[in-house]
Amino acid sequence: MDHIGCVILSFEEAGDLSGVVPWKDVRPEDVYEQLHSRLPALGGFIFLSTCNRVEVIYTVADSNLHGNFAVEFTEVMPALRPGLRPSFLSGNGAIRHLLRLSAGLESMVLGETEIRAQLKQSFESAVALDKRLKLLFQNLFRESREIRSRIPLNHLPLSVATLATGKLADRLGRRHRRDSGSSAVHAGSAGAGDSRHRDRIGIIGSGPMSQQSARYLAKMGCPLVLINRTPEKVRDLADSLSAAVDTQVVGFDEFLNAPESIGPLAGLVTATSRSDAFLTTAVVESLERVERDGEKRDLVLIDMALPRDVDPTCEDLQGVEVIHMDSMREELAENRRRRQLAAAEADLLIDDILFRLNAQMISNLSSPVMTRLQKDVRNTSRRHLDVLLEDRLSHLSARDRRVLYDWAIRANRELNRLHRQGLEDILRHYYGGPDASPSEPPAEANAILRTSPGSSSANH
Repeated sequence: MDHIGCVILSFEEAGDLSGVVPWKDVRPEDVYEQLHSRLPALGGFIFLSTCNRVEVIYTVADSNLHGNFAVEFTEVMPALRPGLRPSFLSGNGAIRHLLRLSAGLESMVLGETEIRAQLKQSFESAVALDKRLKLLFQNLFRESREIRSRIPLNHLPLSVATLATGKLADRLGRRHRRDSGSSAVHAGSAGAGDSRHRDRIGIIGSGPMSQQSARYLAKMGCPLVLINRTPEKVRDLADSLSAAVDTQVVGFDEFLNAPESIGPLAGLVTATSRSDAFLTTAVVESLERVERDGEKRDLVLIDMALPRDVDPTCEDLQGVEVIHMDSMREELAENRRRRQLAAAEADLLIDDILFRLNAQMISNLSSPVMTRLQKDVRNTSRRHLDVLLEDRLSHLSARDRRVLYDWAIRANRELNRLHRQGLEDILRHYYGGPDASPSEPPAEANAILRTSPGSSSANH
């Protein structure tokens, strides 16, 4: 575990979301290639980039090289504004952070569910994976589910997407419809001709936040326009939602060239990875707005992108309300404060999980060596015993031969116990330090070792 490290640049280190931007545009492959040329001992390399953080999870061949990695990594990555520094963690500190991160305990909205999917996607598209990172992430996903199942993190919006679209629902007066479970009835209550565009929402992008927003708004009966550069990427989502609400798919270029062509909108949600604010005042002013009682309704723009998709000048337009990540910071911070008690309870659980995860990692990494050793000892013992029975002990009776075989079996079992004791000593050293007593292994370690490959009785 000491070989695993993590670099963190999040909204917490930066103080605001703009501080994360310089690292979001790098190509992970280029970063890894430069780092590996400078530090050949670099092993696994996973790059995570979300709306509010950039993290790198890595392994090195020698735990003493984390300092070297920090130096080389800082030189390879784009410069940050003066005074801003990422966090560097290694060993148990890194594992604890990743457990909290995968459970949503490090997010802007405490307990949100999107980060686990984003971690899994980063793992599946990793630039380089070694055995340590594979084992770590396999255990990480399983253990994060346990944290979420045992810690009460409901009662508040669980993601930035649900928080942002919830604010949009408030503006449209539709939150009560979701709660009543009768959104479809309300959506069509004004008659077919009027309801087709009533509270109609455009959603730009095909990422997790865009998809979650679409599902959230569909439950409230809002007709949707899914806008993406590659329409095929959102076609399945549109098909899945079309049974509940009217859903249209439009190409991004078509939308940008003629915003008015997509029809009236009550709101627009955007969460793309573009580096430019493409929703300019000209584009927004061209959008057709939904009418109610003969008057144009205000247009609500939800911008969950980083950097922002909506040009800041749009906030000065009459009849336009812009809700973006920075404008939600106070509410996000309040959510975080209200969940501190749950987070403290989660930390106690993480302590237990951290021990179990360490033990599983050590057992998995050491079991091939122990299995090979046991097999070699067993085969050697068998050969020596066969030679003795054919040579110097050939005069023994069948009963004596049986006694000798029974002794060999017991001796083999004792060797297995010694192998298990060796793994116990590793765990004690890891958790209790080099001076820990070798006579009293932790109860949790015994429970794990009873099911580990090195603990089974091997018969001759």
